[in-house]
Amino acid sequence: MLDEILSIAKSDLGGKLGNLGLTNDQVDKSVNIVGDTVKDGLKDEVQNNNLDGIMSLFNGKSKVDSNNPIVNKISSSAIQNITSKLGISSSVASTIVSAIVPFIISKISDKIGRDSDKPLSGLTGLLGGGLNLGNLGNITKSGLGDKLKDLF
Repeated sequence: MLDEILSIAKSDLGGKLGNLGLTNDQVDKSVNIVGDTVKDGLKDEVQNNNLDGIMSLFNGKSKVDSNNPIVNKISSSAIQNITSKLGISSSVASTIVSAIVPFIISKISDKIGRDSDKPLSGLTGLLGGGLNLGNLGNITKSGLGDKLKDLF
């Protein structure tokens, strides 16, 4: 799922990112770096049992901007990753991230929302390998899993 979203991001945002003076290779790498950072950031939130934060992010009750603590954390990491891996200034990296992070999170929300009868499968399918789903199991067993219904 994430690969498909990143492909769409490259296509839809490539022109805008190219206007920042990025080469096609830099656009491609930037989208991949941000995608990996989003995935890692969401994994961290799941592993830290931040179900309310994730629900708020994906159910439309919270804006996908820097005022959202999850988005802010992911964006900060993405800016650092882009500057260190691509040698792009933090100012340009910030502009890149401000375009890509909301795009990716919105697309994830759209994809997960379509599979409303299996809400966990959408998110876990995205986060996939290496994710310790034990935390989600504990959340579900504790009764908080019912809140997942509101997410989708």
